[in-house]
Amino acid sequence: MLKLEFMKRAIIGTLLLTTVAFGMMAQPYGKGPNVNPGGQPYYCIPNLTEQQSQQIEKLRVEHLKKMNTIRAEMEKLRAEKHALMIAEKPDQKVIDAIIDKMAAQRATMQKEQARHHLAVRALLTDEQNVYFDQKTFNKRTVKVWGKGCGPRGYWGCRYNCNDNRSLEKE
Repeated sequence: MLKLEFMKRAIIGTLLLTTVAFGMMAQPYGKGPNVNPGGQPYYCIPNLTEQQSQQIEKLRVEHLKKMNTIRAEMEKLRAEKHALMIAEKPDQKVIDAIIDKMAAQRATMQKEQARHHLAVRALLTDEQNVYFDQKTFNKRTVKVWGKGCGPRGYWGCRYNCNDNRSLEKE
């Protein structure tokens, strides 16, 4: 009887600890790469002036509007393709035409991304461009900034970018 009571308490305690541990592991780490605590992108470009920040933000808003339109069209095409794929008698030619439209939309997205990147680069100095390019291309080639750099590989802002926006280490 005493062993049974002890086993019940041990099982309940273990379940309680396991629940708490899994709950703690499920918590998010933050806002992700290339975003500062205030939510502004391009936060760690060194020596960024207020005028540059405003111009970059204006470019960013225009870019997001264009990208949202393209993404909405892509979603429409995906839904249309899905409907045709599950139809009782799918028409291969129509499906191929939709796939071609989707490929054209992807090309448009990549061209718009390149256009935006070059527009931001045009606003920056040579030193800022080196840093901007390094951050931009690393996030595309190495999954979330690389491995072993903090939670989920996120480096965060390693430099003191809050006040003087310089390359001095914190």
